[in-house]
Amino acid sequence: MNRKITITINTICSKLLWVCFLSVFTFQINAQQFTQHGVGNGLSQPKEFDYADIDGDGFTDIIVPEFSGNSISVLYGTGNISNYTTITYGPLLVGGSIVKPWTAVSLDIDADGDLDIVFSNYANSTSANDGIYWIENLGNRSFGSLQFLYELNRCRHISKVNYDADPEYELLVLGDSNDPINVRVLNVVGGTVSTLLQRTANRRPLHGLFTDIANVGNLDLVLSKFGRGNETDGSTDSTNGVQTLNGPSYNFGISLISNMPTTSAGTRKTVAGDFNEDGNTDFIAVNAAGSTSSLKYYGQGGIGEGTILFSSDGSKNMVSLTSGDYDNDGVLDIAVVDNATDEILLYKNTAVDGVASGAIAFNAPTVLSSTVIDPNWIESVDLDNDGDLDLIVSSNNGGGAGSGNITVFENDTITLGSEEFSIEANSVKVYPNPTATALNVTSNETIIQIRIFNVLGKEILKTTSKVIDVSQLNQGIYLIEIEGDNNQMIIKRFVKN
Repeated sequence: MNRKITITINTICSKLLWVCFLSVFTFQINAQQFTQHGVGNGLSQPKEFDYADIDGDGFTDIIVPEFSGNSISVLYGTGNISNYTTITYGPLLVGGSIVKPWTAVSLDIDADGDLDIVFSNYANSTSANDGIYWIENLGNRSFGSLQFLYELNRCRHISKVNYDADPEYELLVLGDSNDPINVRVLNVVGGTVSTLLQRTANRRPLHGLFTDIANVGNLDLVLSKFGRGNETDGSTDSTNGVQTLNGPSYNFGISLISNMPTTSAGTRKTVAGDFNEDGNTDFIAVNAAGSTSSLKYYGQGGIGEGTILFSSDGSKNMVSLTSGDYDNDGVLDIAVVDNATDEILLYKNTAVDGVASGAIAFNAPTVLSSTVIDPNWIESVDLDNDGDLDLIVSSNNGGGAGSGNITVFENDTITLGSEEFSIEANSVKVYPNPTATALNVTSNETIIQIRIFNVLGKEILKTTSKVIDVSQLNQGIYLIEIEGDNNQMIIKRFVKN
């Protein structure tokens, strides 16, 4: 029986789908284009947002900190990428004083099985109110009162990380200051906080990520830093840029991407990945401050530092970037926010899937939009579960046609049509996605069997249960095949954290 079905394809899944499933399935892949939708109109200075299925309905939601609005808003997914239901929680007060949310993440703080909202309060002062707060998910899209979690001066960036060996997330917390101990990794279990890592990073760490730099099984922390000043912990480097805390000792000392030491410019965000298919982890960062604005890279394996595709007059002000395989050719591309020109730029990688290259190079950028006024943050995620990566951009001031304070760019590389499925696509939901522990499958129709495959096409699990324990799976991307009556089936993708 030959079934025609369009399914999820991502960077590391593309080889699996073409090699292992080509004889069974056909794919509908189009020439790439992005459709722009303004979905967050009227939000007040949204900053560093998060995305997750926070209400458990199978659709991806966008969790937005409103810096000037002193609130958290959630754009609840409806199954239509151009249409969200927005609910605002706030204004949020601490002792009668308003808070200034900068970064919001979704995390199960109280260990009750649902995602709460955690955010950093960045009052940009020595106020004791600076730090991390959370509101409890009460179900039915309602949240409890504001609760204090952790104090940190000028607490700006927080993110979910997998730091230790357990399947649960930890919090990476950065203080936008030169204070002692402004880098922390916190373990939060049932609302109780313990410190797993603490270090000092001068020059204002604004963003961090964990990755295995040397591919030896140890997680390394990569920091994007902005400002001037000498490092501590034995480092004599006085330039700005991206530095690493090398595992397992986590000492400062490697400047991967640096600016000229005469400027107060620095990096605001860094992405990591094998951009030239040579098996090594590389880094690309935005380097934003007027005449020094650029994209910088550091290629492992002796490639070193370089600069990619920038204007000669330095007029650009690139403040955020994200990476992903947007055209499903097996290699990582990047998308960049330019705050000076209001452009959202897509840089397609010139590398070839599986072919090692000594260079890190991208084609000239494609301008996806110039109508998002004052954009400030960008992320990649498959919002509509059609197998390609979409983009989300936050903006201080909204913009023109198709723009809002939150703007999504719908990737049209893969078309997913419900008429192509034996089981109706919208009748089957797989959530939460990503997940670290349990995966839920719901359907309006009878489910006979569920199978999970890894990226090599090997069947990992077979079950008839609609609640699947995936805690023992390795981190990565998997395919889940859901079989209904009369051999009807649908395949979806999920990510195991």
